[in-house]
Amino acid sequence: MDTDEGIPESVKERMTERSAELSKGRKKRPVSEGLAGEAALQGFKESVKFAAHKGQAATCVAVHPQDGNLVLSGDSAGAAVVSNRKSKKGVVPIVGHKAAITRAIFHPTQGTILTASKDTTVKVWSDKGKQLHSFDMHKGEVSGVSVHATGDFFVSTATDKSWAFCDIAQGKVLQLVRGDIPAGFTASMSHPDGLILGTGTADGMVRIWDIKSQQNVVSFAAHGGAVGSLCFSENGYYCATTGADGAKVWDLRKVAKMGANAQAATHMPGAAADAVFDFSGSYLCVAGQEGAKVVLAKSWAEVAVFPAAGAAGVAFGPDALCLAAACDDGVVRVYA
Repeated sequence: MDTDEGIPESVKERMTERSAELSKGRKKRPVSEGLAGEAALQGFKESVKFAAHKGQAATCVAVHPQDGNLVLSGDSAGAAVVSNRKSKKGVVPIVGHKAAITRAIFHPTQGTILTASKDTTVKVWSDKGKQLHSFDMHKGEVSGVSVHATGDFFVSTATDKSWAFCDIAQGKVLQLVRGDIPAGFTASMSHPDGLILGTGTADGMVRIWDIKSQQNVVSFAAHGGAVGSLCFSENGYYCATTGADGAKVWDLRKVAKMGANAQAATHMPGAAADAVFDFSGSYLCVAGQEGAKVVLAKSWAEVAVFPAAGAAGVAFGPDALCLAAACDDGVVRVYA
C-alpha cells in the first residue's frame, strides 16, 4: 500500500467544487415528505432484535442509507455483520479484524462497507463481505472513520494522534497527519461539506481541522474527560459530542466566532456513549447505559425514549423511519 504522497491539487480543487455544490444545494433542499413525524417516533416499538454478537458487546451500528432493512454492526471481538430486518438474520459476515470494531459504516452511494478497529487498521469491504483494501497507516487504535463528501475518500483518526485522508478505490493513503496535540483522537467525522474534519480527544477537546491545509483552525474544551463520539448534522450547522458528563450540541457558526471560548447550544447531562443526527437534521438521538433518547433539533425538546440499555451506538434509518441501537449484551435492537 502506497502511503502519504500528499493530497493532489486536483483533489483539493474537486473538494472545493463539491463543497460549494453541496452547500448551495443544502440550503434549498426540502425536508423529505416521508420523514417520520414526532407522533410516529413516539409510537416506535422494538420491531426486531438481532443476537448478532453472542458473547461479545455490540460496539457500533449503522443503517443502510437507502435500504432501511439492512443493519450493520460491529463487536468487541473484531467481527461485523450486516443483518436483515425482514429475514431477522445476519446475511453478510465481515471477518478480518483482530480487535474490537470501533466504527462500521455503509458507503452512502457505493456498495462498500468501511470498518475501523482497535487493531490499528481501517478496512474496506464489498457488500458481500470480501475485503477489498486494508489500511495500516495508524500506529494506535483507530477511533473513527467517515466517508468524505466527494464519496471517493475517507478520513480516519487514531489514538496515536494521527489522522489520514485516503483514496477508497485505489487503497492509497494520500495524507497522514500527526497532530501536535497533548492527547490522542477518540472520535471524529468529516463535515458534510467536505472541507473540515471534526475530532475529539482523550483530554476532552474538540479540534476542527482544515483538510486541504491540514491545519488545526479551531479548538475548544468540550467535555471533562474523553470525547466519546462526534457527529455533524447534515445541515452543516451543528456538531454533537458525547462524554462521561453527557451530550452537548455546538452551533458551528458561533464556534467559528468564539473559538476557544465556545459554549454549547445545549447540554444533556448523564453519561452518553453516542449521539447522531438523522439525515434531515430534524432529530438527534443520544444513547448510553440508560437507553436512547430522541430530541428535536434546534429546540432540543425530548421526543421519545427507548429502553436500549447499554447502548454503545445508535443510528437512524432513511427518513428516520427506524432507529437501531448496538447494546453491550451483544444484541442489536431496532425500533420502528
